[in-house]
Amino acid sequence: GLGAGQRVEWLVDCYRLRVDDDYCWGGGNLHGLYDPRATKLTVAQDFLIFCKLAHERGALPTPWDWKCFLEKALELVPYAFEKSDAQDKYGSENVFAAMTGG
Repeated sequence: GLGAGQRVEWLVDCYRLRVDDDYCWGGGNLHGLYDPRATKLTVAQDFLIFCKLAHERGALPTPWDWKCFLEKALELVPYAFEKSDAQDKYGSENVFAAMTGG
């Protein structure tokens, strides 16, 4: 499994990968950083929707450090993250396995 600091970065990367997947495979669903009209505010709103959904669906591990998570998001969300980046970083075809120790 991942340590506490790695978990927050992993979830930020999940958001960034989702935005890239929606761009590549989502029929032109441009949101977050990929929206041509994106501003810091709209990217933050899109990210916070992701956070809310993750929380509501019980996808956040416990304990969860929101402060650390949001600080890492400020650092990473402004940059694209695609499947090859995830494979390089986490070394797995299924990057979601990193969270569960797979």
